[in-house]
Amino acid sequence: MKTIFSIDIECKIASYLRTLEKYGFPITKKEVKTLVSEYVVRNGWITPFKDNIPGDDWFRHFCKRNNLSLKKAPSVEIARRKACNPFTVYEYFDLLENAINDLDLVEKPECIYNLDETSFCNDPSKSKVLGQRGYSSTRTTSSPGRDNTTVLLATNVPPLIIFQGKYLRNEWCYKNDSVKTAYAVSQKGWMATSIFDKYF
Repeated sequence: MKTIFSIDIECKIASYLRTLEKYGFPITKKEVKTLVSEYVVRNGWITPFKDNIPGDDWFRHFCKRNNLSLKKAPSVEIARRKACNPFTVYEYFDLLENAINDLDLVEKPECIYNLDETSFCNDPSKSKVLGQRGYSSTRTTSSPGRDNTTVLLATNVPPLIIFQGKYLRNEWCYKNDSVKTAYAVSQKGWMATSIFDKYF
């Protein structure tokens, strides 16, 4: 099938799109078509595109030829993305190793407490973005959530679940005494200093 652009140009466009996805900035179908339209206009090319904007058929065949597909991308706040780099991560593990050795905790895992907070958005709808076929999408950068349930997972202590609300309802709590879990509520379902202190 004859293509609008040469193989070389198509490969370059696909490469740019993969690079955007790799570094956490995947774009939507509409954005891809807009960028291609601007590329056509700036280069003064004549194409069969209506108003110089690629149609759905071109987009579908372009993706198929270049092993790309639309997928839903999980989001991550910009502060978390900036913190996730090799220098920060390696420094953390160096500090952790030194602390464990200094406090003589190598053979005492029951004395080590580790916590990690995560949240579940109550509105999971997201726009699909373009990325390499066969691979899950990289996370997109987003603003902080507004409607969440927060979970604080820990080693050696029960987890803490924070629901959005003013009062904690019985039906939200797990009905099994053998599974120890702490519960709390906050206005937006977020962690608060008072909740954290009370949890400990």
